[in-house]
Amino acid sequence: MKRCFLRLILLPIALSSVYASAAPAPALPVLLLAGVDNLDLNFRTWLSLIYSEALRRVGYQMEYRVYPAKRASALADSGAVDGEIQRVKSYGAHHPNLLRVPIPHFSGAFSAYALEPLKLSGGWSSLADSGLRVEYLAGVTYCEQMLPPVVPAALLSTAYEIKLGLRKLERHRSDVFIDLEFSVEAALQSDEFKNAGIHKIATMEVVDGYAYLNKRHADLVPRLAHALSEMKREGLIERYRKQVYGDEKNPPGGEKK
Repeated sequence: MKRCFLRLILLPIALSSVYASAAPAPALPVLLLAGVDNLDLNFRTWLSLIYSEALRRVGYQMEYRVYPAKRASALADSGAVDGEIQRVKSYGAHHPNLLRVPIPHFSGAFSAYALEPLKLSGGWSSLADSGLRVEYLAGVTYCEQMLPPVVPAALLSTAYEIKLGLRKLERHRSDVFIDLEFSVEAALQSDEFKNAGIHKIATMEVVDGYAYLNKRHADLVPRLAHALSEMKREGLIERYRKQVYGDEKNPPGGEKK
């Protein structure tokens, strides 16, 4: 009888332990990162893999939404989103409400594209005194910083989508279109442009890409930087690249060693 009594007492305790171990872990808090909508799907996938894991390591789950470039900036500045997933190093100088995570995820090239067989030596200064009509994507802060000093205002214009910029090249309404190479190359693979004859004529600059967080997440910045450093040391960012791009040796936006 005593044994039966003990079993009756211990059974609910044992069952409660089983159910407790089977219960799902509490959901991690969500960090919402904005991205610009001109990035191609493969590039967004690579970023998503990197920051989903990096944020998991510091106790968050990521939500990633895309917006036009200016809209993404406004949302991050105001705190309507928690940060931005991909901007260049100098971006923070014009956005005091944002803090740069000091470890870059990888690098990408700003490149110039043309329909005509133009030749540029490369670098932003190669556009000076060229007389070329130059267009870039509206809201791309780095182009807004680098182009006005070397291209007269009368020769400088913006497009609100990459495909609009490429169409203007086709119709000879501009001479050069500049944007991140991986984004332009993705657009050139579409049915609309794959036989258009638009080609890369020069690399303006290769820049590192960084995440930025709204200043209310200041305590998270060094923790996220540490997570990225560890992931690089483990070779995980490169494995994610291969997962997305295969074994291409020089994918668009490949990680800078």
